[in-house]
Amino acid sequence: MKKNLKQMQSFITFDLPFNTQHIGSLFTNTHYNHLTSIPNWSFSATRKKVIAKYWFEYVLSHFATLIGISVIVAIPFISSIDISFLPSLWMVATISFFVLLVINYWPSFYSNFLPKLESLVNDYEKQQADELHEKRLAQLHANLAIEYEQIARQREQLASQREQLAAQRDELAKEKEQLGAALQEQVKCRKEQLSTFSLALIFYVLDKASGMNSLQCNDQSASSLAKVIGKDPTGIKKSLQLITAKQQNLSVRLRTEISNHFDSAYQFFHEHNYKEGTRLLQSLESKFKEKHKQPADGNN
Repeated sequence: MKKNLKQMQSFITFDLPFNTQHIGSLFTNTHYNHLTSIPNWSFSATRKKVIAKYWFEYVLSHFATLIGISVIVAIPFISSIDISFLPSLWMVATISFFVLLVINYWPSFYSNFLPKLESLVNDYEKQQADELHEKRLAQLHANLAIEYEQIARQREQLASQREQLAAQRDELAKEKEQLGAALQEQVKCRKEQLSTFSLALIFYVLDKASGMNSLQCNDQSASSLAKVIGKDPTGIKKSLQLITAKQQNLSVRLRTEISNHFDSAYQFFHEHNYKEGTRLLQSLESKFKEKHKQPADGNN
């Protein structure tokens, strides 16, 4: 009851529109009511709505209340009421409105209502700016957290790739060592392996000793022998040609090399204690030297 009386008193004395708490509640309700229907509703639009409410609701309803109370109070003192009373009432109401507008409504609006409203709008805009700033900071922190996670994953991937590359390098180093060892072994085997001519001599002697007599100076014999000793058929054919062909003019250097090849073949038969092979090889060497005598001086 007391609250209602105070509101009535505040309304009649026109104090309600200038109450800071009331202005704040009015602004908040007006803003969020429109914001539900219009998402982009601004504080500036709410400010204009509140100003319009001051003039078209508070001022007009206050003035109408004053005129109504005045008429109610004046009726007992009027002896007769007729239609001529209305123009007089209209004229008095108009004059009274302009008087109140000049001495109360307008000055109070600019000196009291509007400053409080502007201060309230500034507070809301600052609060909104702070909230927007906090949201942006939160979004920025979230984005940074995502980027940090991505960077961490990329670092893990790079670390894994480095480990894989290190493992591959180790494997390549091991393979290189194995290839080097295999190459050295191959070089060693090649050094220890007899030459093509020495092998041709050995197999030619074995062919004669066995009575097969199948080795001839042709492509077929060279190809067959290449399958056994793993040498180039062309080199084998040339070796067979030197062994079985007619007389040829050989250089001193080539004679020396052939003599070394005969020594290798002798060593082979001696190691295996194959006397028949040694005998046949001696006979072959004698015939070879007869066919390929050293040329006279100046004909090398």
